[in-house]
Amino acid sequence: MGILRTCRLGVLLTAFLSPGSAAATDLVGDPKAQLRFLAVCAGRLSALTEHQWMFDGPASEATARQNQAVVAVLDGILPPEQKTRAMGWRIEAKVAHRALLSSAVFSRDARRATASLRQADRLIAPCTAMFLG
Repeated sequence: MGILRTCRLGVLLTAFLSPGSAAATDLVGDPKAQLRFLAVCAGRLSALTEHQWMFDGPASEATARQNQAVVAVLDGILPPEQKTRAMGWRIEAKVAHRALLSSAVFSRDARRATASLRQADRLIAPCTAMFLG
């Protein structure tokens, strides 16, 4: 990641995660909730990246960069005593998101597939909203 892009991302995430920001107030209130939000986003973005590897290669590269940025921020602010808990949140979110994406593609029930895709899109939206372009 280039230095300009890294700085832009850092400023964006700092603004997003600062206690007074509208986004932080709407999505995550306290520091523990912020850690959980970032861990869950890392899991969901990881699942989306792997899903896109199969169906949309170019999109997977952009999603992988977003995931790397979220993981970098999470690793930078994560207290050592929270590492195990945060990894659990990431894994749970990844497994759940992977199940939704699989259902959206492979379900024989069209209504279930549509509902799964909508749910996956709804859940990933706050995670991708942190990024510009």
